[in-house]
Amino acid sequence: MSLLEAVTDGHAHVREVQGELTRVRDALAHTDDVLTVVDHTLTHAEHAIEESRRLAPFLLGVVAVVAVGGVAFAVWRSRRPAPSVAITGEEA
Repeated sequence: MSLLEAVTDGHAHVREVQGELTRVRDALAHTDDVLTVVDHTLTHAEHAIEESRRLAPFLLGVVAVVAVGGVAFAVWRSRRPAPSVAITGEEA
């Protein structure tokens, strides 16, 4: 093998390695983009969780008041006397 052939083969190998490195660089760039989106999504989720923890006592209070009101209304309706129906003996 002559020196020219060795250099030519080495050059071809270098070009193959450069192509592979370009593919790896593109894959890493894509991975970085995906990780950026995931980071933003997790940040938004964290803010939503913090907000829900802040509002949870208020919402629980509202639900409790509505539940107590519903039970009180149901008890009031059940204890109300039935309307009396006058029996006159006449048929309509």
